[in-house]
Amino acid sequence: MRPALLIAVLVLTVAPMCEGQEQSASRDQRSGVEQVIRQLDNERIQAQIHADATALDRIYAADFIGVGPSGRV
Repeated sequence: MRPALLIAVLVLTVAPMCEGQEQSASRDQRSGVEQVIRQLDNERIQAQIHADATALDRIYAADFIGVGPSGRV
């Protein structure tokens, strides 16, 4: 078997395995980010329910502007 053909076969065999590992790592990272965002959103909801201004100051950016369902700022 020619060396070039052997190398091509090895690359085509190993490349899909590496791609699968990268996708899995990316999926795990995305899942972790989603979990952090969900947790922060739950904290925000609880802070609004309990009128916890300290927590809302920590969660919201300094330039946050909220608009309610009636259009009130």
